[in-house]
Amino acid sequence: MVVEPVLAAMAEIAPGAGIAIRTHDEGTLAALRSGELDFGIFPAVNLPSDFESTTLLETSYVQIVRAGHPLEALAGRPEALEALKDFRRIQIVVHPDTDPTAGGMPGPAKIPLSAGETILWTESWLGAVTLLERSDFVLAVPWRTAARLGRSMALTAVAPIPDAPPLRPALVWHTHRSGDPAFVWLRSLFLSHVERGPDVPHFGRIVPGS
Repeated sequence: MVVEPVLAAMAEIAPGAGIAIRTHDEGTLAALRSGELDFGIFPAVNLPSDFESTTLLETSYVQIVRAGHPLEALAGRPEALEALKDFRRIQIVVHPDTDPTAGGMPGPAKIPLSAGETILWTESWLGAVTLLERSDFVLAVPWRTAARLGRSMALTAVAPIPDAPPLRPALVWHTHRSGDPAFVWLRSLFLSHVERGPDVPHFGRIVPGS
């Protein structure tokens, strides 16, 4: 949802340039300091003083199910939050985030001895969505991700996650890159092509363009 809007512009303006996506982990900041990585895209929380950032977008989390799910008729209604408790969840595990995982928000979920409300923990977003499409499980994703997925598969946004802070991914870089002409150009592409938000979720079956 962050890189896709930039690719078409990059292909036209700089046909010899490309982006390599690496997994964000405990070594990301060290790699940015050393120059092994040019920039990162993740929430700019608790960054050391030698880093700079700019927020790219703001989008809320929603709880989604397959289209035709038993909860679809309750989408957007207050009763949906209580009814969701009857269906188990797929949990996206993201490291090294420190976000809370209440309501199934993606984050560094610990795997308990008793699974409880969660049926599956996975680092694979694609795998989680594929399993969701063929089951009655529930998955929490950012609204912009849900809207993007709704272009190619039948999904329903049932409810928000109460009290969950919005997702605010940022472009993050080490100060030694701040004046680099190539990076300044690349940063301008992100700022001019990524829709900033804040997004307003639409509950019910997700349709392209919602």
